[in-house]
Amino acid sequence: MKIAFKIFIIIFLTLLTYSKAPFNDYVWDDDVYLTDAHLTTVDGLKNIWLQPTITEHPYYPLTHSSFWLENYFFDHTPFYSHLINILIHSISAILLYLILLHLNIHGAWVCAALFTVHPVYVESVAWVAERKNVLSAVFLLASLLSYLKAYATNFCNLQKKKYYFLSLLLFILCLFSKTAFCTFPIALLGILWWKKEKIKFKDCLLLAPYFLISLVLGLFTIWMEKNHVGAQGADWDLSWIQRCLIASKALWFYGGKILFPYPISFVYTKWNVDVADFRGYLFILATAAVISWFFWKRNKLGKGPIVAILFFIVLLLPALGFINFYLMRYTFVADHLQYVASIGVLVGLISFIYQYITKRFNLEARIVVFSFLITSFSFLSWQQTLVYKNNLVLFTDVLKKNPECWMAYNNRGIEYKKRKQLKEAIGDYDNAIRLKLDHARAYNNRANAFAALKQYKKAVTDYSLAIKLDPDYESAYMNRANTFALLNNFEQALKDYQSSLKLNSKDATIYYNRAKIYHHLNKHAEALKDANMAASLGHNKAKQWLHQNNQL
Repeated sequence: MKIAFKIFIIIFLTLLTYSKAPFNDYVWDDDVYLTDAHLTTVDGLKNIWLQPTITEHPYYPLTHSSFWLENYFFDHTPFYSHLINILIHSISAILLYLILLHLNIHGAWVCAALFTVHPVYVESVAWVAERKNVLSAVFLLASLLSYLKAYATNFCNLQKKKYYFLSLLLFILCLFSKTAFCTFPIALLGILWWKKEKIKFKDCLLLAPYFLISLVLGLFTIWMEKNHVGAQGADWDLSWIQRCLIASKALWFYGGKILFPYPISFVYTKWNVDVADFRGYLFILATAAVISWFFWKRNKLGKGPIVAILFFIVLLLPALGFINFYLMRYTFVADHLQYVASIGVLVGLISFIYQYITKRFNLEARIVVFSFLITSFSFLSWQQTLVYKNNLVLFTDVLKKNPECWMAYNNRGIEYKKRKQLKEAIGDYDNAIRLKLDHARAYNNRANAFAALKQYKKAVTDYSLAIKLDPDYESAYMNRANTFALLNNFEQALKDYQSSLKLNSKDATIYYNRAKIYHHLNKHAEALKDANMAASLGHNKAKQWLHQNNQL
């Protein structure tokens, strides 16, 4: 088949596999990314780039800019959000195919086709919030392809400088989409070691800008994860030995999912890391043994297998638990974390299988085998996209596969609350609290459900527990204040509003709610002051209230 036709088949496979995804709703975190106030104004676009802490996430300005453009043209439409992710994924598959052709990898198209349809990639494609993953992957793979073209065909010396500078630019764009790929320069060095007889000082010098940019943005993201996103505390209080045990087990988990992608879950069970359990150290020994064996056999097998393994490990390094990231609160592994890294294992395995079958079977047999493999993976991925239909379906699926997931109970409870299924919501919050007694947000959420049922005393009790567990929980103070107001305990309500404002002095709703209490208590000067503050912060009801009272 000609290259153009093979590329067309890759696009067709992607659209077929993800044909149901565009009709899914937004799920967990999607609304945070898509409805952020900074994604709707011209100043917001500027601030995305110039104010790193303006969003709730690490500094991913290019990803947030893509959401800004999407909101501008499509106005928070899930269909287009999903479709864009799907198209970006297909571009990654095409780039992978071209890279493998350039490297003369056996079964290049089959590898790219399986990348397109493999079930472990569904999370990155069907979850809109993972736009950062698919977008950064496109720039990363484009950077790699440009770097390879800079060396032309013989890899002796850099021959086309324009491709080198293009590669560097694309890598910067990759890191502005997601900085987790800051270890990519090490992978580039590995590919050069594979293709060249000897790495020269000039080769290292050419990679220096990649390493420098990676170091700066990588360290900045580590700081952001810890100090801005909140990846610190008891959930991240792990010893160095525990982190090594997590990393080694994670490598085998990810490799296993590439080989046998079942079951696939949005949230996998979080392991209990016991340094006294000798079984955990077997993963470390097995990892060291595999790396040593392939390195030792490199003269016989070639450098390709060891480079594929190192590519997998190196690109996974930021997500193996050595560095704190927020997801570690819920689980140590997630499918989207190996979106690009797993290409090393996938290509290594499929290339080996392709060569083995080619030597022993005719063309018709090869077509049957790989068609069956691609079709099977495509069907499994198609099924998995249905899981992302909405939050209720998603977290119900998680709980079927991971019944001890307190996060899933809490999030499903939130969805039940939105649907006014309050008893079901309270049941899920009960389970979340049972599994995690210090879950302040579950207490707050259960209190919201009690308040909706007008069980105000129960609500106050839960809000108080949430505040006890997290004294800086601004929403819990405000919610308890609202409930005290309904119980006519205005004195305590005013105290809670004040506590809430100490934590967030820019929340217009707090000022407006407190203004209503002051008005009820005939403290008109205080009420007017708070109403004006709320109006200045953009609270429309405060503006209406002032207008009705002829204060504008």
